[in-house]
Amino acid sequence: MKPGSTMSTIIGVVLLFVALFLLGGGLSLLGNTMVEWWVPTIVAAIPAIATAIPLIPRWSHLFGFSKPIYTLPFHLLLVGSVTFFLFLGLNRWCADKSTAHVEHTTVIEKYRKEHTRYRRVSRNRHVPDGKYHTWHLKLQFPDGRIKDTEVTFSTYRGIRKGSVRDLTIERGLFGMPVIE
Repeated sequence: MKPGSTMSTIIGVVLLFVALFLLGGGLSLLGNTMVEWWVPTIVAAIPAIATAIPLIPRWSHLFGFSKPIYTLPFHLLLVGSVTFFLFLGLNRWCADKSTAHVEHTTVIEKYRKEHTRYRRVSRNRHVPDGKYHTWHLKLQFPDGRIKDTEVTFSTYRGIRKGSVRDLTIERGLFGMPVIE
């Protein structure tokens, strides 16, 4: 395959979509993991940066860029998102079921967020088409940790500030607690 050919462009676009899909999956997994956002980000950045020097010339050859530095953001996004997803995914999927326990959390705040819904009018034009809401609870664990969670409207409606909500917690493969 020649550098810069149509096939190499197709491969690049597919890899970019895979990277964005895995990044979204990783962010979804992060929502059910009791860890600060920067911990898996650093874990994902280490292999992405470490493999940049050996792999950038290969990406540059594949896409036909004259300067290898142009492929650095692509490499960091691809390797970083794959590592981010695998780190959080393995932590959740290989969680030790025998460590499952129920923690009694206290609802310290309940709130809703308003979002704008858009509809497509033409190829590159989207216009506002109303509002929709998402409902959230801010939960405090007995050890003082605070976790924001998105809940359904029926759960939001039935819970009061100061009430107790039970969550099942398991210890993940890498030691980070996972909400089941």
